[in-house]
This record gives sequence, C-alpha cells and structure tokens, in this order.
Amino acid sequence: MHHRSQRPQTETMVSILPPAIRSALEDYTPPQIPLHRLLASGVRFYPESTAVVYQSANFIVSYEHRYGLCRRFAAGLVQRFNIRKGDRIAIFSRNYPEFMIAMFRKIMKKELVNLL
Repeated sequence: MHHRSQRPQTETMVSILPPAIRSALEDYTPPQIPLHRLLASGVRFYPESTAVVYQSANFIVSYEHRYGLCRRFAAGLVQRFNIRKGDRIAIFSRNYPEFMIAMFRKIMKKELVNLL
C-alpha cells in the first residue's frame, strides 16, 4: 500500500504563491494549538473583522457572526434531528459557506471532521 506524504502537497501549494509570500512562509511555524481554540480566538480578538467573503451570494460575515451561525446550526441539529454527543453525521455539500459553518461547528464541539 502506498502512503502519500503530506509534504509534497504542501510544497506544491506553496510553489504557486508569489515569491514575496513564499519567502515569508519559509520561516513560518503554525501555532501549536487546537483548531477549535484558534476559531474561538477570532471571535475574541477580532469580533467585527471580516471572516468570510463569498461574493457570488454577497455573503460577508464577521468572526462573531460566523460563530453565531455555527452555534445556531448546532442548535438546529439538536432540535430538529435530536443529534446528541457521540452521534455521527455526514454533510454532503459543495464548498459553500454552509459547508464551512457545518465544519466549524463540528470543530468547535471538538468532534472528528472527515472531509470526503
């Protein structure tokens, strides 16, 4: 069985960036914190800053608004479908803001996210 390394994929992604950005990323080390805490820090430190722009639907939201949408999505899963801790859900969606909201909600709840 062939195991694909993550490193070549990262190098490919970086190679398409402009030289100034590539050189800035060479010495960059990402923070070693859980993703759910990184998402929450956006709300804490930049609540009114723009978090998502989806031009084709004129969907522009701040970090605080995005957090609220994720919480409402989670509440809807509980109220409408009786989803509880330990239940497994699948999200079938294109790469639209709705998918991002659903995925971030799972991350905020410290749940496993599998992208298909």
